[in-house]
Amino acid sequence: MRGNRGLYLWVLGLCSCTAGLENTAHIERDVRTRIEHRTGAEVGDGTADWQKRAEAECRPWLREPLTEERAVRVALIRNASVHASFARLGIARADLVQAGLIANPILDLNAKFFRFGSEVEVGLAQPFLDLLLRPRRRAQADADLRASEARIVEEMVALVYSVRRAFAKQRAAQSAFEVASHLVRAAQSSREVMDSLAAAGNVIKPQQTEQEIVQSRAQLSMARAEAQQIEAREDLTHLLGLFGEDAAWTLAPASGERRFEPGDLSQAEARAVAASLLLEQRYAQIDAVAQRSGMGATEAIFGGRSIGLAAKREVEAGWGFGPAGSLALPIFDSGDVRDEAAEAALRVELAELTQDAVEVRSTARRLRERWISRSRELRYRNAVLQPLHTQLVRDVLTHYNAMQVGPFDVFSARIRELRAQAELLDAAYEADLARLDLEELFAGHAPREMQEEWRPSMFLAMSGE
Repeated sequence: MRGNRGLYLWVLGLCSCTAGLENTAHIERDVRTRIEHRTGAEVGDGTADWQKRAEAECRPWLREPLTEERAVRVALIRNASVHASFARLGIARADLVQAGLIANPILDLNAKFFRFGSEVEVGLAQPFLDLLLRPRRRAQADADLRASEARIVEEMVALVYSVRRAFAKQRAAQSAFEVASHLVRAAQSSREVMDSLAAAGNVIKPQQTEQEIVQSRAQLSMARAEAQQIEAREDLTHLLGLFGEDAAWTLAPASGERRFEPGDLSQAEARAVAASLLLEQRYAQIDAVAQRSGMGATEAIFGGRSIGLAAKREVEAGWGFGPAGSLALPIFDSGDVRDEAAEAALRVELAELTQDAVEVRSTARRLRERWISRSRELRYRNAVLQPLHTQLVRDVLTHYNAMQVGPFDVFSARIRELRAQAELLDAAYEADLARLDLEELFAGHAPREMQEEWRPSMFLAMSGE
């Protein structure tokens, strides 16, 4: 009966161990929910059925003009780094289950054969340190898992906002190319008038040559804008994980798809700290390191030691049973060095946590002021400066019709209007970047420190007056 009971308990324990990974399946679901909450983008469960449905949804999207939110969805379906991140989460889940398992007992058997009979020794031992440290080992694995969860959520937040930033760049580059095209047409019209005046002998050769230079520089500016548009498109295609026929996507026109509600920006620092996934990782790492503290002496004494049952059969006396165990004498290694190293590692983690919190707060202040400044500039250009340039063109045209100014005054005013339009694109693009940076910070990931050097009006530096 006792043997059957022992067999039953052993089978039950085995079943509970093999079901461990299934019992942690909710962790992945929780991570996907957190990503959706922070980014507003849905992340599928990664199963074969979901992947099949996602692919069926994704392909029609790539045949239609692509919106920002659909671009994000495509990236979360097609970008292989998403699958790699969740595979790493699976490793952390497995480590947690493994940390909760009891090490296999060790069976020792030896036999000696003599002329008068045989002696047999049997030992069944369990590693003692494994039993002693199992709660701490599991707590450490749990902390490592929490750090992995935060890291994966941070990676997904970074990917989503990288896609949104690349989408904004592609849209700005496309608009910049359109402005460059208008600039070429204006320069071409100006040269045609200049050529007609030169044919009539009303202008001198240097004036005609100067106009040819203006047109040539405008053509070169448009070529640069086109090259930048192609490069921006490739940046977005790469983030979406597309290639082949799927890379032939088109961009949907701007429609104000998402509204940014900044909330109370006076609390930007507190919001950034509360949302920071980097700080969440630091807290989990501190917990993991703390589990290793103060265990040096225990490891020195019980490391590699075991406790169990020994049995021996002698020729004359028969079988004998008794307890068996072994301990280390802490003569040369008392474990103090390991304890000091663990305490030093804990001090490192605490110091880095403090510095990371300082950096998060600094980033929050900088991005808050950047967004306020960029949005204020954009409003001013939209409400004041751009309308003034448009009005100037109308006024010059009125005076031209009254024969008070020449045609080149009209072309000059038009070119200045196009320059102002390109500068307005700069302001809109930089405001988009500032908005996305602040959104990303409040979603838990601190964006890169420097904005991109590219500006939509860079090509105008080549166009001349």
